[in-house]
Amino acid sequence: MISRRAFLLGAAAASVASRAQAASSAPALFVQHGPYFPMDAERRAPLEAWAKALAPVRGIVAMTPHFGGRALTYGPAGPAQLLYNVPDGIAEQLPKDLSYPAPADDAIAARVGALLGLTPSRTTKTGLEHTLWMPLLYLYPTARAPILQLSFPLSPGADLFALGQKLAPLADEGIAVVGSGSISHNLALWAAHENRAPGPTPAWVSEFVQWTEERLRARDVDALRDWQHRAPASRLNHPDGGEHFRVLLFALGAKLGRGGAPEMRLAEQRAGVQIG
Repeated sequence: MISRRAFLLGAAAASVASRAQAASSAPALFVQHGPYFPMDAERRAPLEAWAKALAPVRGIVAMTPHFGGRALTYGPAGPAQLLYNVPDGIAEQLPKDLSYPAPADDAIAARVGALLGLTPSRTTKTGLEHTLWMPLLYLYPTARAPILQLSFPLSPGADLFALGQKLAPLADEGIAVVGSGSISHNLALWAAHENRAPGPTPAWVSEFVQWTEERLRARDVDALRDWQHRAPASRLNHPDGGEHFRVLLFALGAKLGRGGAPEMRLAEQRAGVQIG
């Protein structure tokens, strides 16, 4: 029987973790968003378990397709309003007293700009997207690390892996890189499936997820970067531009961008992917 969360998140996402993470090295994370964590205890549980294995970080640079633009921009690093930009029926069910008072740190924005070789235009948007603050509430519940929200480049030719590569030095500076997306993201078929009798996970979902797991395990960056041509049923899993999958490449580049790769293993963490 397939559940709503299993279908929306691609049945089961891969999760990759380093065997031994140095205390001074911050991780690169890919978090699967979708179901609304604050009112879904079953969905929160994997995130809360994952959080116990994460060491504190000095800062977080985060990206989600829900905050994008043609120009590379960034939001303020510091306390931000939590955006409830979700359907009204969902918003009414969410607690209204949630907060995530991350501290301010403009130095992180300056450092990111230096690594990217440009001065990003600063957005006037002060709210933190729900696809970021919802998982962060449970992955880093203390809110002690400032968060820099980096915009998703809305260009089909944008190389998210290469962009992440430029931010690879942040790992040794205690700054985590977080991408928020979904392994499978065909919401129209998910909605249609919701209206039918529950059944097994569709093959086009499970095969795509399995391919992603195998390529991550093999550290096959070339295949992952060319996923639209090499992965099975790629257009069916991502009928749009694939933004929700491509943000995984951003996180992957941020950790593997300095050459070589940490020793990795597949873990039983179904909330997302941790790379080194």
